[in-house]
Amino acid sequence: MKKNYKIVGYLLAVCCLILGSCGDQPNLAPANYVKWVRDANNGLYQSKTINEFEFSAQYKPLDFIVAQEEKKATLETAVVEHRKKELGADYIYYNFRIKNQEGSLSPVGSGAHSDQEYQQRLGYFTFDMQQDLYLLHGKDTFPCTMFQFVRSYDVAPYVEFALGFKKGAEKKINQDITFVFEDRVLGIGTTKLLFEQHIFEDIPKLKTL
Repeated sequence: MKKNYKIVGYLLAVCCLILGSCGDQPNLAPANYVKWVRDANNGLYQSKTINEFEFSAQYKPLDFIVAQEEKKATLETAVVEHRKKELGADYIYYNFRIKNQEGSLSPVGSGAHSDQEYQQRLGYFTFDMQQDLYLLHGKDTFPCTMFQFVRSYDVAPYVEFALGFKKGAEKKINQDITFVFEDRVLGIGTTKLLFEQHIFEDIPKLKTL
């Protein structure tokens, strides 16, 4: 009887170890981590096409930002943690892109019927658009407080923006996040991109030294 108890106890211990290891996310080297985050199948990249424009948003974990900045095969823990502290745990970072699917002109020039309309769009994308971007998280609204228009000078059929949304250091991502853009120049209206809560739990860890 005692022998049977020992066998059962051993099997339970093995099962616990297996289940525990399955629940842990893998540690990925910097290049593989960046690749994983960018893979649309993992949910951190969402897109939607409306008329001739594709709207896409890439969620950027802090580890992802550091790995992109450093561009090294290996990263020291101290370097990563220092940079993450600078970036701030109270912000959520995204890249947002609007792409013209039906031509070579960027959304600044595509469909603009005059130089005045072109300049209006350029001014909007450069400055005014910031107030039309926000995140919904349950009953909370996170405003866009960091905004950078990445100029391509119309050599690419898209416009891109680096964004930071203020959530507060104590606020945890425990619900779906909806990325919202309320367009005022393209005639599209409101665009929403959904990032389900579970995808934030599935993000692997960045391997450091």
